[in-house]
This record gives sequence, C-alpha cells and structure tokens, in this order.
Amino acid sequence: MYRAVAGDYEIKLQQLRERQKEIEKFVKSLEDFDILWDNATFEEKKHFLRTIIKEIRAGNGKIEIDFRF
Repeated sequence: MYRAVAGDYEIKLQQLRERQKEIEKFVKSLEDFDILWDNATFEEKKHFLRTIIKEIRAGNGKIEIDFRF
C-alpha cells in the first residue's frame, strides 16, 4: 500500500515540476513579449494565444476571457 501511495505522490510531484517549468518558460517569454510578438508568424501567434487562453465567451455586450494560468 505504501509503495502505491508513494508512487502516486511521485507522479504528482513530477507533474507539478513540469507545470512549474512551463510557467517559468511562459513568464520568461513575457519579458521579451513585444519583440517575440512582432517577429512571430501568424501560426506562432495563434499557438501562443491557444496556450494561454482557456475559453472566450461573448454575449450581451460583454466579452469574458478565462486564462489557463
């Protein structure tokens, strides 16, 4: 039983580490955002926006954006 629980924690810990790396990479990219955005292709811009935006809702004269972070 202990090994199964420890294994689950190891998996969760690894997932958290990977998520932390993703966030650090994202934050680092924001430091040079203007340069990166100006030089990005349309496909790169689209990919970036899909990476950070979870959902966009519009209606009744309002727009709501849910971000992944």
